[in-house]
Amino acid sequence: MKHDKNAQYCLLVDLAVGLCYRLAGEEVEQFRLYTLNQTDMCLDISLALGACVSPLPMASAT
Repeated sequence: MKHDKNAQYCLLVDLAVGLCYRLAGEEVEQFRLYTLNQTDMCLDISLALGACVSPLPMASAT
């Protein structure tokens, strides 16, 4: 796994999700994820935790 970036990524997402579930079991109600230039990882963690993603409407440039 040392050289397998995909396996490392999946492991990190899995660990973060597991930690969030553990904290939720201790009655933590909110989580804040800071991207630190890892927006894909934050999105994957959020989706794994059940977040719903919907596009935001954009104002037209008129």
